[in-house]
Amino acid sequence: MAQKPGDSITTGNARRATLRLKQSDPRVTERIALRLSERLNEGMFESYFGPETTLVPAPGHAPPQSDTQQSSTMALAQALQLRHLGVAKSLLRRVSKVNKAAWSPQGERPTLSDHYRTIQVVELPQLPIGSHERMTIVDDVVTTGATLFACAARLMETFPDAEIVAFAAVRTLSGVDQIDEIVAPVENGRITLVGEDATWRQP
Repeated sequence: MAQKPGDSITTGNARRATLRLKQSDPRVTERIALRLSERLNEGMFESYFGPETTLVPAPGHAPPQSDTQQSSTMALAQALQLRHLGVAKSLLRRVSKVNKAAWSPQGERPTLSDHYRTIQVVELPQLPIGSHERMTIVDDVVTTGATLFACAARLMETFPDAEIVAFAAVRTLSGVDQIDEIVAPVENGRITLVGEDATWRQP
């Protein structure tokens, strides 16, 4: 995600911001949280965030190396919590390593079943999950959407009455080398199951 020769200023800035997001840079996570709070005040993302929303960080591509290691998605979820956009709770974990989708060639990206097999629900909330409970899975970067789809499937098994949605701070753009703008929020995007073991993200 480092800047490449020939990158425009906007594209270079986007690559650097994404790298800092993956590194849990608080300046980036706090800015994202602030922008989301502003969008929420404008009427966007009302079905994704709010004080009663449970923010569930998507697990990384590998199990944490220690109990104290914090993922970039947890850092992002906690920044959202500070803006009263929900309550961060670590409900999912990765039990074995998969390839990083954003950095893998298309044929080597983890499949939906790879993610489903290596993700588990690890902790039940202290409060009961009722039919009106809302959970938002929080990810830093979304590529095909397979991780988010698998996370949602795991949560739905444990909390069948919960409303489950997903949010990613950054989305990759296949076949696009340069971008014209960094902030281009999309509400109500879709991740669709294709066949038995693949996902399709729109947009």
